[in-house]
Amino acid sequence: DFVSWPKVPGESWVLIRQVRARSPAGWLANELTRATTAEVQSGNADNVVRFASLAELLAALLVDLVRGQAIGRWYWRRWAHLFRLPASAAVEQLLTEHLSRLPSLCARLAKLRRLSEVWLTLDQAAAERLLQAFARRSGFVLPAARSVEREHLKPTQKTPPLLLQSTAPLYQQWQDAVRSLPLSDARLQLALVLIGQQIAPLMLLQAPATLLARLAEAFGVMHTPAAQRPTLPSVAARGTPTAAPAAARAAVSATPAASGPDANDHAAAALHTAVEGVAHPYTPHPKDYAPAASPIAADVSPAALAESTETGAGEAQAGAEPASLRGPHDSAPELAAAGAAQPDDSHPLLRAASPDPDFTRFVTAQGGLLYLLNFLNRPEAQSLLELHWALLPSGWGWLYRLGQTLRLDERDPIVPFIAAQLGLEQPAELQRLPPLPARQELLDLARRWYGGAGLWQPDLLRLNARIHATPSHLDLYAPLAEVRLPVRLAGLDIDPGWLPWLGRVVTIHYD
Repeated sequence: DFVSWPKVPGESWVLIRQVRARSPAGWLANELTRATTAEVQSGNADNVVRFASLAELLAALLVDLVRGQAIGRWYWRRWAHLFRLPASAAVEQLLTEHLSRLPSLCARLAKLRRLSEVWLTLDQAAAERLLQAFARRSGFVLPAARSVEREHLKPTQKTPPLLLQSTAPLYQQWQDAVRSLPLSDARLQLALVLIGQQIAPLMLLQAPATLLARLAEAFGVMHTPAAQRPTLPSVAARGTPTAAPAAARAAVSATPAASGPDANDHAAAALHTAVEGVAHPYTPHPKDYAPAASPIAADVSPAALAESTETGAGEAQAGAEPASLRGPHDSAPELAAAGAAQPDDSHPLLRAASPDPDFTRFVTAQGGLLYLLNFLNRPEAQSLLELHWALLPSGWGWLYRLGQTLRLDERDPIVPFIAAQLGLEQPAELQRLPPLPARQELLDLARRWYGGAGLWQPDLLRLNARIHATPSHLDLYAPLAEVRLPVRLAGLDIDPGWLPWLGRVVTIHYD
């Protein structure tokens, strides 16, 4: 209970197989801290595995589950409850537990060149359940396959153009996984929903059938005759999924791609660890997860770190189960017991983690632009977004155009970041966006809500901050000295949380 576990950088995770310490009883906690710190900093590959992020960890676990190799890796023991399941069921359960990170997981799998292998392991029933759970969490009404097919046959003149070229990273990420799937396949529909949430989240909320049909066209998916449609089970019945046929899995190289990439360098505020026998309950924050009827209601579960101390002997050994040390902004997965397994020195994950390319990181002087998310998220503003979504089908477009009314500095790194979220290759292409819809109505609301405090002026955007972004999360880090009382009282710097119209979980940190 008195061990001060060492911190690890940012979103990184360190799994430790065993920590030994021997000391007089009064100094045992300090000795355990020292020994654990030594393992974190320079532990051998047979005792320590490092991951740059939770997404990297889960992607590696998914690959090993699909290949039946997880049971042979000591560092996966806490997920032993998945080893007994068919591959499709194991993938479904893990993805269901981490729905909020699904876009980031898919991006990581694509960088490992394993997205097709994992995605096509899902059977139809499992994919349908995931699709339903994701729709509930994201807040849109999932259209029937027939509705999508009807939209697929309609002319496209009245729908907004979608910026999804064949050269776009998001297109290339998914093309191998979906190229052979019919429009009625739940795996294709789930992939299209994930893509749509990234490039046109407002359209996904307002016209999901049209969006999925347009995305299907972008991938060259053809209409599927009714006689060829697979029969999907009712999502109300949760039966045990069956494993996907081996023939349905995509062929992949036998040599795993390198898994490592950039560790994040923001300061760790606290390190959350747990000790076996000591409860460390985790309560999901409501901003991250909408109420869902999925088999696993929370994104994460409690973790534990094994520890035993001989009475009076002053000796302790942590590691009957692998310890999990993680950065302050990731959550711990469930712990389950498993038998010992010998490490595989050839496994690429046994190399030291390097920074994670899934995380976009930059410094901005216009961090206050994200304050405007809280303005746009108010019900009156949301009504305007819903009314005019066809002009700007992504919340990023609204944020950019609204920022321009406060003289957003176009030279700031936040501008090319927004362009990338809209699928644009160059920031200059932002000028092709339609003007801000309902501009006068929005400005009237802004003056009514914030004008009295003198907030609605260009100075509101001036905030020196660091931004870390993934396909599913957006985190802003600013110095504590940057907190402004009028901004706080106006509710502009509170955590926006899950924003369906932006397709991100947004968090504002002051450190």
